[in-house]
Amino acid sequence: TATTFDPSALGSGPHTIIYHYTNGSGCSDTASKVVYVKICTGIENIDLESAVAIYPNPANDELYLQSDLFAANNITPVVYDINGKAVSLSYTRLANKIRFATQNLAAGSYYIKLNINGLTVNKRFVKK
Repeated sequence: TATTFDPSALGSGPHTIIYHYTNGSGCSDTASKVVYVKICTGIENIDLESAVAIYPNPANDELYLQSDLFAANNITPVVYDINGKAVSLSYTRLANKIRFATQNLAAGSYYIKLNINGLTVNKRFVKK
């Protein structure tokens, strides 16, 4: 509206912004761009994948997950092999870290599934 774009007034979804310009010589042009607006509120919209660090990756005998989200939440990680089969893997929680003992895992690719505040986070790692 006029020279203002207020996404909260328009709501989520695609919106076309049209810009029209006329210079002092009378030359004019118009450009348009479609933008997608997503109204986000609350912790559930945080990019949880990037909020959880995994290291070292590839792993040898130990693997760590670390996030400030771990300290205030009850989290139970589940490890899966590349075929989607749950793998028994011991772990220890240390405030904002989870330490996995990976020395007995076979070499290959694995996934760790976490539930944080009702949202699922998947992290992939490789065992050397």
